Amino acid sequence: PVSSARDRYIGDDGKGLDFFIPRQQEVEISEILGKSVTKYVVLVVGAAHATKRLPNDKIIGICQSIFQPIILLGGKKEMADGAEIAQKSGSHVHHLCGKLTLEGSASVIKQAEIVVTPDTGLMHIAAAFHKKIIAIWGNTVPEFGMYPYRTTFQNVEVKNLSCRPCSKIGFSACPKGHFNCIRNIENQEIVQLILAMQNVK
Repeated sequence: PVSSARDRYIGDDGKGLDFFIPRQQEVEISEILGKSVTKYVVLVVGAAHATKRLPNDKIIGICQSIFQPIILLGGKKEMADGAEIAQKSGSHVHHLCGKLTLEGSASVIKQAEIVVTPDTGLMHIAAAFHKKIIAIWGNTVPEFGMYPYRTTFQNVEVKNLSCRPCSKIGFSACPKGHFNCIRNIENQEIVQLILAMQNVK
């Protein structure tokens, strides 16, 4: 029967997600951070929809409170944002938004200690490499089932907000105009989670 053939070949191997990086797309982190640096945090700037991502001022506040190398990742449309964040945050913040392929960004994530990311594709790539993830939830919620799969993660979200979730996908701007699902997230909550995760093996 078709079902028995399917069951023989399709199953959960218990190892989580897969993402494969061609050797030529691997990024040499020492060329970015120097040979002495072995640990860094990735902060994902971009998201397909604005109501999922942290605004620049909040990212800057987080970066200014973390005194270790931070790499900013995003696409070409986040290049200006990445440049502004890095310029205002300090020399420990390295802007790679729009400078890498998807596989290059995945390579940077693969080598990171911690990944701070909104509900995006890069979050799932981080999960594929079993990274420690701090997942930021704006207009979407983990209960939709899109949380990081089979890796260590902490969710950051504003609970008990009557207008949240407002979409399974996202919008270009908050439909209510206040964006409290992101604005009410405290920067220090994210900073403290980063510090806590660094002390967990």
